[in-house]
This record gives sequence, C-alpha cells and structure tokens, in this order.
Amino acid sequence: MNDTLHVVEKLTEWRARALEFEREIQKAVLGQARVIRLVTICIFARGHVLIEGDVGVGKTTLLRSASRALGGDFARVEGTVDM
Repeated sequence: MNDTLHVVEKLTEWRARALEFEREIQKAVLGQARVIRLVTICIFARGHVLIEGDVGVGKTTLLRSASRALGGDFARVEGTVDM
C-alpha cells in the first residue's frame, strides 16, 4: 500500500511539472495545444520528435520556447535538399 501511495505522489508531481512546462510554452505559442502536448510527451518520455509543416506555422518558435522552458540553449539546423 505504501508503494502505491509513493507512485501516486510521484505521478502527481510529474503531471504538475508537465502542465507547468506546457503553460510556459503556451506563453509563446498560441492555439497549438495538441502539438504542445505531443512535444511534452516526447520530452518527458525522453524520446525524439520530428516536426514537419509549412513555412510560418511556428515550428521554430515552438522548439525555441520548449528549449527555454527546459532551461537549455536553442540552435537551429537547416535540413533542406540543397545542403
């Protein structure tokens, strides 16, 4: 029973951290709650994310705000066919 309580406390703590992370990103990125949630899941699962989309939809802004919310740096890498 004590182990179950410990797990529930940890999950509650991680959920609070994830929601705070999302709120921080939402300060810079508006109207993209689903994308922000998917990025949050990838980060908390320690996975990778590939973001594709048309020009001007906020991909760079999303990743810049996510890196700042994590306390890290941001560097953009261009991956076009002509490079």
